[in-house]
Amino acid sequence: MKVRKSNWFLLFGANFLGIFNDNFLKYLLIFVAVTWDLPSWLSQSQLIAAISGALVLPYLILSPLAGKITVKYHKQKVFSIMKLLEIPVLLLAVAGFWCQNIVLGLLAVLFMGILSCLYSPAKYSLIKDIGGEEQLSFGSGMIEAMAFAGILLGTVTASWVSDHYAFALMFPILILVGCLGYLAVRFLKVREATIDDSLNSTSNLIRFINDTHRIIKPYPLLHQAMIYYAIFWLLGGVLQMNLVLHCKTALQCSNTVTGIVTAMAAIGVISGCLAAGKVISKTNHLKIAAFGVSGIIVALLVVIFGHLSVISFAAAIFVIAFSGGFLQVPSLVLVQQNDLGRKIGDVMAYLNWLTFVYVLVGTVLFSIIAFLTNDNSIAIFIMLCVVAILTLGSILYNINRKRRYM
Repeated sequence: MKVRKSNWFLLFGANFLGIFNDNFLKYLLIFVAVTWDLPSWLSQSQLIAAISGALVLPYLILSPLAGKITVKYHKQKVFSIMKLLEIPVLLLAVAGFWCQNIVLGLLAVLFMGILSCLYSPAKYSLIKDIGGEEQLSFGSGMIEAMAFAGILLGTVTASWVSDHYAFALMFPILILVGCLGYLAVRFLKVREATIDDSLNSTSNLIRFINDTHRIIKPYPLLHQAMIYYAIFWLLGGVLQMNLVLHCKTALQCSNTVTGIVTAMAAIGVISGCLAAGKVISKTNHLKIAAFGVSGIIVALLVVIFGHLSVISFAAAIFVIAFSGGFLQVPSLVLVQQNDLGRKIGDVMAYLNWLTFVYVLVGTVLFSIIAFLTNDNSIAIFIMLCVVAILTLGSILYNINRKRRYM
């Protein structure tokens, strides 16, 4: 299948720019809002949890609607409209910073989460429309790599801007990136599968979950792959929050150094996703995922017991993140390689919903453990290690079960 390289560039670029803005806004609010007049109960760890939760909540409620509009309408059009609507939301964020109002800031983050939720199934479904079955590994690896490139540059830029904070510096970054993201989607040229008006899709959450379970039931390992993908994001979400906490409380880092350490995680995932996309074959997805989780466990144990300096801690975080790419990409490929037609929209929406259920669980665990241990970041790393060990056990069980039925 001949693929227009400009389509890959525009899809990956739109994904990068959208995630850059999400993370730039998120971390700038985390770093800058602590200097505002906040309620006494809103500690730094609770502020991190509240802002992170505002991005997660829409996926828990609106994923069925996202799947429905992806099935019923052209995916590029859905993607384009949502990116256009991001621009007034970014203006709301700007107003929040101008007024130093945490409520406006949280509302802007929440609305960005809503729009990201509504276009996410369309965005991921376009991978197969652009590259076909034969380029799923490449497209999946690259779109995830670009996502973490967005996290990387968004986080580093936010940390630097917060240390040299000026409203005139923050404003053009948010708006310019938002406009470029819209233009990237607007100029995509994709031949999508024909819309089938006979397909039923629902925005009722309970019915959506039941219907999607019926869709995925005939496909071996599909649901397990979705769970592993969701666990990756649970691990990544908690790690991202805990890096800020650990760098501030245990290592006494500045915002800029904290951003650099967080950037090491993003660089690690980018490298891991690209490497995993190159080595995946049709038969070794689970083995690659097991390799990735094993690397996460080993590096977490080093962090927990190693009494690391800033540099060695950043190196360990890189290894954790690099290994995470070898869990993420094979899981996503296992989901997308099935012949689901336009129902892939519902399946990807369900994957988003499941992922952010896990992310919310991770956010709640982070908040509870931080509260009970007086913001002890090592206790949170221990929790991540336990989750990774349980995940490795599940993957090894599925590998052995697959061998028995071959």
